[in-house]
Parts: sequence; structure tokens; C-alpha cells
Amino acid sequence: MADGQGGLAAVKGLIVHGDDFGLSAAVNRGIWRAWREGILTAASLVANGPAVAEACALATGSGLALGLHLNLTCGRPLLPAERVPSLTDAEGNLPGKRAFWGRALRGRLSAGELTAEIDAQFGRLAALGVKAGHLDSHHHVHLLPAVAAAAAPVMKEWGVRAVRQVRGKGEAAGLSPAAFFGRLQHRSVAAAGRRCERFYRGLDGAGNFYGFSWYLHPDPGARLTEWAARLEKGCSEWMCHPADFAPGAPVTAAEMRRQRECDLLCSPVTRQILAQAGIELMTIEQKMRKPEL
Repeated sequence: MADGQGGLAAVKGLIVHGDDFGLSAAVNRGIWRAWREGILTAASLVANGPAVAEACALATGSGLALGLHLNLTCGRPLLPAERVPSLTDAEGNLPGKRAFWGRALRGRLSAGELTAEIDAQFGRLAALGVKAGHLDSHHHVHLLPAVAAAAAPVMKEWGVRAVRQVRGKGEAAGLSPAAFFGRLQHRSVAAAGRRCERFYRGLDGAGNFYGFSWYLHPDPGARLTEWAARLEKGCSEWMCHPADFAPGAPVTAAEMRRQRECDLLCSPVTRQILAQAGIELMTIEQKMRKPEL
């Protein structure tokens, strides 16, 4: 971290964040590889993910900054389905992204059930030896007002002091399909997030957010040099979804996108581009120790 003349206000600080830790063995390999060999600085754990125990065993004591990747849309809740009926479908599964957002926007989520499940997810990580330092979420559900109202008090109880906020203009320049959909997602999620700022008041977070277009782009490194040169001073977050399917090979389009992101994060060229642009890798915990950033 830079200090001295100019202070942190003159620094381009970048949190490189891996989402979905614990979702699968391939995701675990990708995040671990990107942390050990690449530029990844932080990750968030899916407490109800099939591979979360493996992820926690890998990361505990490693120095990787860890948070909770709140999951209320995919798989099964940690609590029995009969305790959280507003969060589940007829089979006891979480209802999926569209259905969950629809329930939230129509006021059909129980505040008590949200509180209980969020608390259970923090508790699951604690039982596996991980104290979450920040919160984000699968499909950005923590930026829905109903979820934010429940999450903020639970975060306080668990001593969590930072939350992801989708801010800034995003990186989605250009006319490609990836740029268009990335820009659309950034704007819609940012608009939802602005309605939640009152709930997360007093919590820290990055001043600018990037990542929607990186995941969608067929060549996520194509605009890296231009983006790095234009990165704003202060603290920014780059959301990533790396996975490593070796010794197998990615099959679906989503798997191939995750593999490309992993390779990008681990490339020496990527590290060189960021260094040449004066970008300093950091974590949200480092930012909180330097609040002027």
C-alpha cells in the first residue's frame, strides 16, 4: 500500500474478488489458483454450496480475505424448508433468481425467515472455521431492500463491517453484446442498491464496481489495458467468477467463461498491465484500515 506524499486518495486501489467459493470443486480450484498464482485478493463463500467445506479447509489461515456470498436463489437453504416457506419452492429448493427477485419486489418474503437463513449461513461458515469479513451475494440479492433490511442487523451481530455496493459507471464500454448486457445489469443492480444504502449505512465498501461485462465477454482480457489506464483513483472492486476444470475440460459456455477468467487472473501479462497502470492490489480490510481511500 502506498502512503506518504499524496496519501491513498492518489492511489488506484483494486480489490480482485472471486465469487462462488464453495459452489463446486472446479470453482474452488479456480479461486485457489487465482489466489496463489494470480492477482485475486478476496473471495466469498457459498455457505450452502456443495463444496463449501473443502473451500473453508483450503482457505483457513491462508491470508485470503473471505466473506459470505449470501445464496438465497440456488440449491437448498441451510434451514429446513418448512421453516422458510417464503424462500423455497414446492420441492424445498430455493426458487431461482427470477422467482426470488419477483417475490422480493412483490413483498412476499418473510423478514423473519430471511433473518434466520442469513444468520444460519454466517453460522455455517463460523462452524467451518471462517469469520466472514464482508458480505456480497449470489445474483446480488443483498441489494434488494427486503434482504438488506434483514441482512444489516445480522451482519452487525456477526461483526461484519463491509458490504458490496454496485457503484460507478462500470467497465462496459463499446457496442458488443457483452458490453450491452453488462451495462444493463450494472445499471439495474445499481438502481436497486441505491434503495438499500440506508440499511447499510456505516458499512464500508469499494467506491466503484466492475465485473458484469468481464464474465460475459468471449475475450475478457481484450479491453484490459484500456480499462486499467482509465481506472478511477480510490478503491474499486473487480468481481470475478474463476473456475479451473483441469484435468477435465470445460463443457458448457458458462464453464468456458469461468475458465477464461481464471486464466486471465493468473496470466503474468495481466499483472504487468495492472502494474504499468499504477494499480495496487488490496482487500477491503486494508481499505478499512486506510479510510481516506
